[in-house]
Amino acid sequence: PENWPAGSKSQATFNATMDVASSKQLLTNLIAASRKLGKNADKIPVWEKMLTKMPEYMVAENGIIKEWLTPKLGNNDAHRHSSQLYPLYDGLPEEIDKSPKLRSAFIKSVEDKLERYWKDNERGFMSFGIVQLGQVAASLGYGEIAHHCLKHLVYGFWLNNLASMHNRRTLFNMDISGGQPSVVIKMLVASDPGEIKLLPSLPKAWPTGTIEGVLCRGQIEIKRLHWTADGVDVTLVSGKAQTINLELPADISELKVVKGSAKAAQASAANQKKLTLPANEEVTLKISLKR
Repeated sequence: PENWPAGSKSQATFNATMDVASSKQLLTNLIAASRKLGKNADKIPVWEKMLTKMPEYMVAENGIIKEWLTPKLGNNDAHRHSSQLYPLYDGLPEEIDKSPKLRSAFIKSVEDKLERYWKDNERGFMSFGIVQLGQVAASLGYGEIAHHCLKHLVYGFWLNNLASMHNRRTLFNMDISGGQPSVVIKMLVASDPGEIKLLPSLPKAWPTGTIEGVLCRGQIEIKRLHWTADGVDVTLVSGKAQTINLELPADISELKVVKGSAKAAQASAANQKKLTLPANEEVTLKISLKR
């Protein structure tokens, strides 16, 4: 990480959380891709065993995620970077999702960085750091915190000619040209193969709105998503025939297929539906929500 442990000035360390998280991500993706392609049957058990030997995520005494997964290296919280949040930059790994302790520690880490570096930060160092905090908040479903991060980005890091900056209105940099839209997308759509969540981190400031052209995992494109207080209209296309789990932020009172040959069925929760999609056919759903 671009940081060093407490009591040290050396960035040459071991068991950095970002290193462990990226290794877990690599091995998990290797296993999934190999099984999908019918390859590497002899290597999959090796990779699975490597995953079992990875250090577990750790929580520091102050309740935030440790940046080094060992009791030998303490956090250095007086630093603006957030490498330990890497696991949640894009999605929500199952081991974190199913652990209330880890979920709490990750969002506390976001709140800690916001309080330390962005409450009274007039110079506004490192716009991409705010992007990362917004991504993590969105991954955890904290729409208000993600929206707070967006406000920093919108009001502080663009010039009148729409050039994006690294610091507050200074130092041209392209990071947030993709980073800011990424936070918005993650607030409105989350996806994994076989699963799509609509409006997973919707803030109160957006009671109605529309987004178009969101690419989801699993070869699905959301052509258009429109929402109001009463429900959601969504048009999507799947690149293959498949059944997915569709999740909304509130219980579903009614789901109508108004275009296409998709089929909807009951799922395990009242805010979910099993949706069977045809290949390469535009499907439009009208969904009413209980409020």
